[in-house]
Amino acid sequence: MNKKILATIVLLFLVLAGIAYLKTETSFLGEKKEVSQESKPKQKKKEPKQKQPQPQEEKKEPKSTDETWKPLFEQNLYNMYQVTVQKYVFAGNFNDHDYYGIYVNELETGVKPYVTVDAETGSFSLVTD
Repeated sequence: MNKKILATIVLLFLVLAGIAYLKTETSFLGEKKEVSQESKPKQKKKEPKQKQPQPQEEKKEPKSTDETWKPLFEQNLYNMYQVTVQKYVFAGNFNDHDYYGIYVNELETGVKPYVTVDAETGSFSLVTD
């Protein structure tokens, strides 16, 4: 057979195989099924979304104004880590307990506090990455 005729037949076969492949759809299990134009789902026009009212953010305020825990906490913090409190930042109220992020004078921690403390119990833990 002439090389040009053979090359044309191979090219024609590849084109037909490509068309057949495009008309099939493979499921996630690897099963192939025929897809006709009628069975393809029509895409719906996107309707503009209506803006839903945003929930109001809860104010972050401690539930208790009792600060008698602070001196004992500061003493325990110094005894364990030899650091002194620079500032207290209210972190939130979880399980009906007020939590504070504590920044210290001796270490620069950036935006993260050095420890967090439970104002109800006085228990605290180091903030880790």
